Formats: sequence, structure tokens, C-alpha cells
Amino acid sequence: MPVGKRQLIPFNENLLYEGNFFVHKGILLLLEKTYNIKKDKFGKYDGRTRVIFENGTESGMKLRSLGKNLFMNGKVVTENIDKVNENFLENFSNITNEDEEAGYIYVLKSKSKDERIRSIQHLFKIGYSKISV
Repeated sequence: MPVGKRQLIPFNENLLYEGNFFVHKGILLLLEKTYNIKKDKFGKYDGRTRVIFENGTESGMKLRSLGKNLFMNGKVVTENIDKVNENFLENFSNITNEDEEAGYIYVLKSKSKDERIRSIQHLFKIGYSKISV
């Protein structure tokens, strides 16, 4: 059985969408479907869901309720890294010589002599510029 293809990461509300797997209090669940999604009075999206739990039970709880429960005691199961790589290649394999550059994406590492900056491992600045970096 392959290992290292997925990870459990802290819950982030931005990952609360159809097709994602989560773990709540040790129970695996799939957010299979969302219905009638609208912004509530606080500007947050809410609606009904179809959640399938690892034991085969299902729920039609509200999206906000699911999010609150996962925020309190939940994790996100990342996508299979092979699928992520496959999707990346699929989405970017259609770049041709006819495409035009719109700018530059850059990754910079600090050259600071300040020990407070130098002591931070893996500190990088990632950005976009329309002019040469």
C-alpha cells in the first residue's frame, strides 16, 4: 500500500468544498455535495450538505455547522499528491509558443545579516512582477 500520498493538516475553512475529506474526532468524512449555497447575514456561505461518514452514515447538516465542528476538532485530508501532480501537468501542458508572457513569478531568499531574519528556516518571498526581477 502506498504511503505518503496524503496528509492530515489543520482545518482551514477555505478547504471546505465538495470532494474534500476531513477527519472529525477521529472519524473520516467526505463532503460529497453542497446545496442551495447562499451568503448568510454575516457574509459567510451556508447551505445544506451531503456528508458521508466512514461508517456509511450520512448527514444533511448545514455547511456552517460542519465548518464550526471541524474548526473545533478537525483536520483536512490533503489530495493525493499523484493526483495533484497530474492536475498540474494537465492544466499547464497547453502552454504554447503563441502564449504571451504577462510577468514574472519570483522566489527570493533574504540576504539579511540580521540574526532574527537569518534564524528563520525556509523563509522565502514569493511574488509576481510585471518587470524583470
